[in-house]
Amino acid sequence: MVVNVLGAVKKPGQIVVQENADFASIFTEAGGITENANLKKVLVSRKEPDSNGIQAYKIDLRGYFKTGDRSSFIVFKPNDTIIIPEKSGLTLETFSRYIGIMVSGATGVFYLKSL
Repeated sequence: MVVNVLGAVKKPGQIVVQENADFASIFTEAGGITENANLKKVLVSRKEPDSNGIQAYKIDLRGYFKTGDRSSFIVFKPNDTIIIPEKSGLTLETFSRYIGIMVSGATGVFYLKSL
């Protein structure tokens, strides 16, 4: 089945997984989570509501990553979208990204001035 993985993973996008796939196998297919992934607020959005009328689940996966506890896992359905938000605040990855943008901009300005 196809699921979508967005946010703080190394290879976001649409992936194909087995029907009994769980978070562990989906994150593996998505290249793993990034250092600034907010595991407390993972969101799973359904294309269609389930039998209980629920179309979105907010899941805390910190327990899984600390102890391997899979009790917060849900059964995925085709076309589910998993969104892993980034932590708030300045992280090393965010800082590095901003520095890279500034260096690129400064290089461009220097190049234009030298013409």
